[in-house]
Amino acid sequence: MTPPAPILTPALLVDIFDAPVPYKEDSEEAQCSAIIDKLSASEVEAAARTSYAYHVASASSDDDIRALATDDVRRKMALRMARRHLEQKCLHGSRMKALESFRDCLKFRSEWEVDKLRFCFRRKDDGGDAMAGGDAATNGAAAADHKNEGGSRGIKCASLSIREEELPDAATRAKYEAMIRADEAAQPLFVRGRDVKDRAVVVKFPRTTAECDEDSYVLAHIYVAERGVAATEIYSRGREEKLLAVVDFENYGESCRPPFRAIKRLSRTLQDNYPERLDHFIVIEPPFWVRALFSMMRPFLDPDTKGKVVLVNGEAQRVERVSPHIERREAMPFMLPGGELSSKVDVDQYMHDIPFFASYEV
Repeated sequence: MTPPAPILTPALLVDIFDAPVPYKEDSEEAQCSAIIDKLSASEVEAAARTSYAYHVASASSDDDIRALATDDVRRKMALRMARRHLEQKCLHGSRMKALESFRDCLKFRSEWEVDKLRFCFRRKDDGGDAMAGGDAATNGAAAADHKNEGGSRGIKCASLSIREEELPDAATRAKYEAMIRADEAAQPLFVRGRDVKDRAVVVKFPRTTAECDEDSYVLAHIYVAERGVAATEIYSRGREEKLLAVVDFENYGESCRPPFRAIKRLSRTLQDNYPERLDHFIVIEPPFWVRALFSMMRPFLDPDTKGKVVLVNGEAQRVERVSPHIERREAMPFMLPGGELSSKVDVDQYMHDIPFFASYEV
């Protein structure tokens, strides 16, 4: 079974902030710095908040915690975002467009209120929020209170608390929760386990209806992508930035697939706004129509993404193509023969009761 999520403590935040930016070559640092130097102070802050660890530190109501989000840390986390966009544009041979891509992503995050999205689900049992820290279900007795304390102190999570002004208002919370819950009910999507490099594994089950509100469909994937990225950052202590996606399509009927327009929109949204975040996209037991759909989608996928798609049929291929990425103790049975994680997943519990950065381990 996957070890419990770490408690999000100041010491863990410092460890994450100390992790180096993973430049692939020496020249990247100067190029990324040139991008950051063209940004306003508010843009640098928004870029840094793509790091979940930096976000909860900078949004903390505790002066000592907020002090961890120094100018140097802010710049480093913004440089991480710049590196990912630079890397993506280098793959397309358009390095000079990295700044444009970077700013487009900041605009996207602002329009979709992604920072607020991280804090949109409330715990059912106590009125608090399933967000930054741990609770007894995931961290044991050492975890601190996870309840809504109200007032200016905000919401305490482990040893952290978030300022009220950083949280979504009631209308935004209700809107986002309803949209995500609706799409999750049609097609469960969640973080479950870690790969061999301590990166999050995002799992997707077959869809049960063709009914699809496009905005809800896209929003649910953004929400879980953010949870996956946060889980990778916390579990790897900032040493890794990617996640692994594994989808179970064995019993996925074509009559239940979303419209091609929605799939195309989602693909473009994730490629443009989450560059260098996907390690592999593993499709287990894809039926013929899924293979045909992938062929239709190929022209809309960048070359790097195309190379990350792995189609798996049969037990032998699961052992051959999945086991290099996931150990049995971190795998659900549909991923690997003898996978030790339970097949039963309560997505409502995942959204409400599991800390934002944690894998579903109940």
